Amino acid sequence: MNQEKQVDKAKVDHWETVWGGMDMPDPMVSDGQAVRDHLTRCFDRFFSRVFDRFLKTETNKANVIELGCGRSIWLPWFARRFGLEIGGLDYSQTGCQQAQALLARDNISGDIREGDIFAPPSDMLERFDVVTSFGLVEHFTDTAACVASCAAFAKPGGLIVSEIPNMFGLNGAIVKVINRRVYDMHVPMTREMLARAHLDAGLEVLDSHYLMFANLNVSFLDQKAPRLFQLLINGSLYATTRLFWWLETMGIKLPATAFASPYVVVVARKPAEDKI
Repeated sequence: MNQEKQVDKAKVDHWETVWGGMDMPDPMVSDGQAVRDHLTRCFDRFFSRVFDRFLKTETNKANVIELGCGRSIWLPWFARRFGLEIGGLDYSQTGCQQAQALLARDNISGDIREGDIFAPPSDMLERFDVVTSFGLVEHFTDTAACVASCAAFAKPGGLIVSEIPNMFGLNGAIVKVINRRVYDMHVPMTREMLARAHLDAGLEVLDSHYLMFANLNVSFLDQKAPRLFQLLINGSLYATTRLFWWLETMGIKLPATAFASPYVVVVARKPAEDKI
């Protein structure tokens, strides 16, 4: 696959600005019963199923890398929750520093590198049992080529787990209206389109679906908008999200759909004999 035509729609300067302007996040809490912990509970169920069904070894004997690991809340959680050995790669220096700080906060060691997935550190290739990304592959114009670059970090037979925001659904429609600049940093994809990109990258798709009923908090508002407008929109999205999460916390199951779900996920396996 030709990387020369690959275009990064977000670019590193965007992430340096984003990470540099945010407070450090709280840790993810898998066993929390509060409404605010609903997001973590959903991802906990998802990854627990993925590892139980598809990982060929025990999690405490496996390793994981997050590509695009800037300011990652996932890596400390993977270590605490599943006992996975940790690695991470990001092209943002600030993002890498914050990812390392979050690991240090929990006394977790990890191999965090500043670098490019398209020109990766050679000692990270074919090293990991699980390769994850959260909102990475949709920023590049050739999705299949990006997925193939991600898969290069996996051991033969290893897993690739890709999550992207559902820009074809409700969240994408909101972002398109309130912050077109951020919307234009994404390549919108349906579940089928993301799965096809993994197939075109030479991988075996094991699972693909929409995840969660709703999370309107992922909608980014233009910070240049009037302050009162920001407060009104953010407050409305926050309150609506918390209502849905409260219903699910109370035991009312809401379906994941192509329209409302905030996330698209694909689980794939690298061939035992690398043909990528």
